[in-house]
Amino acid sequence: MHINKKIPYKLGKKLTLMAVGGATLFGACSKENNGTDEILPKHDIELTFTEDNFDHIASDSVRAALARPDVAMVYLLPKNYFSFNRNEINILRTAVLEPLIELDPSRVTGRGDFYFRHGMVSANDSLWYIKNNWTINQKKR
Repeated sequence: MHINKKIPYKLGKKLTLMAVGGATLFGACSKENNGTDEILPKHDIELTFTEDNFDHIASDSVRAALARPDVAMVYLLPKNYFSFNRNEINILRTAVLEPLIELDPSRVTGRGDFYFRHGMVSANDSLWYIKNNWTINQKKR
């Protein structure tokens, strides 16, 4: 069984024009922009700290930086000389820096050079610092 329907030419032309006009009208409508679909440019943040001032790398500061949608990486950057002994260097690593990096290991990392007294850094601590992108005593060479 084969159905053959003929549409009068004038009606077919009007339907075609209405379909094209409707498609153009709906295609031209812009969706409402509530600001969530905009792409924010990402940038990196460096949080510096010294031997006697760790305020900038407090856990709350790092969490606040990670919560910002425009921040790609958070770098922990040591400044100046650290006169720590071997035990204090280990405590700096285990009690301060490791917990900060563990907040988001893919976005929090080290940058810069630690300048410690020669012979004070243990092999395990040295390897950990280097693994997390810091250098040790490279600035003075």
